[in-house]
Amino acid sequence: MEVIGEKPRIEVCRVGQVSDKGPQPVKVSLSNSLVVSQILHMAHKLRDNERYRTVFLSPDRSLEQRTEHRTLVEELKERKAKEPDQKQYIRNGTVYSVMNTSRPYFKYPMFCLLELPHGKIFLFYSI
Repeated sequence: MEVIGEKPRIEVCRVGQVSDKGPQPVKVSLSNSLVVSQILHMAHKLRDNERYRTVFLSPDRSLEQRTEHRTLVEELKERKAKEPDQKQYIRNGTVYSVMNTSRPYFKYPMFCLLELPHGKIFLFYSI
């Protein structure tokens, strides 16, 4: 927005009553839905900053969307307890579980040895 010289209007207010249980939520209203989607898209980068690691952003939801999301989060927590070796996430209203690995998973890896004319041997993985 700085490039085109436009600054979005922002309204900020605290939500709920003050309590000792934890931080009080903040409601941020923006004038442009494009700015909202850009901020939500980049929200995962807050985890990388030590100061904002505990700040979480979520989109505006209706009452029924909030209750549905709450049940999905409860299901996610149950699955994490049952399957700690897997990675769980919510996408499009469904909880998914996948193998928790950073490298490709090959159930039956195959090896191929190849000898070249100059004598070097290479090892290949194939599926």
